[in-house]
This record gives sequence, structure tokens and C-alpha cells, in this order.
Amino acid sequence: MSSKLLMRNQDIVTYESEEETKELTCLLGELRQLNELQKDLGHLLLEQGENIETINTNIENTVDLTIDANTQLEKASGQKIKIMPFAIGAGVGLALGGVVGIPLMVSGFISTTVLGYSAIGTTLLGGISGRSLA
Repeated sequence: MSSKLLMRNQDIVTYESEEETKELTCLLGELRQLNELQKDLGHLLLEQGENIETINTNIENTVDLTIDANTQLEKASGQKIKIMPFAIGAGVGLALGGVVGIPLMVSGFISTTVLGYSAIGTTLLGGISGRSLA
């Protein structure tokens, strides 16, 4: 009777040992999957870090380009103000030269060549006057 009891105890131990082996094997597989997920997550974090670094570099470059663009716009604005009196004076000179020169050309008193030179002259004279007045 004791040998039958011993047999049953060994069967139970063996059964429990097989169950534990299956559970441990399953647990080991899950741990391997978890390890792979952690590796994949690590790679993704590295890639994202590189992408974030690229974004930061692009932002810094954009800031630098914006500062340069603002500087160029300020220079252009200053030059516009400097050129404006010259342009206005040139327009006035051309208009006055045309008002005086066209009737003289139509009446035959001056030629078209003279009218052209007088238009250029009055334009330059008006531009210089406008600039000096500003």
C-alpha cells in the first residue's frame, strides 16, 4: 500500500512539475516578447530624438533667416525713403518739361530729339532738386 501511495505522490509531483514547466516556458516566451518590445521602444525613442533634434535645428535656422530678412527689409525701407524725393522730383521735372516741350515741338519750334533731351534734362534736374529739398 505504501508503494501505491508513493507512486501517486510521484505522479502528482511529476504532474505539478510538468505544469510548472509549461507555465515557466510560457512566462519565458512572454518575457522574450516584452524584451523585444522594450528594444523596439528604445529604437523608436532614438529615432524620435533625432527627429526632435532636426526640428530644433530647423527652428534655429528659421529664426536666423527671419532676423536676416528683417534686417534687409529695414535697409530696403530706408532706401525707399531716400529714393522717394528723387522720384517725385523727377516726375515733376518730366511733367513740366513735357508741358513746355510738347507745344514747342508741335509748333515746329524744336525737334523730337531736342524734346527727348529736354525731357531727360528736366527729369534729372527735378530729381536732384527733390533730393536736395528732402
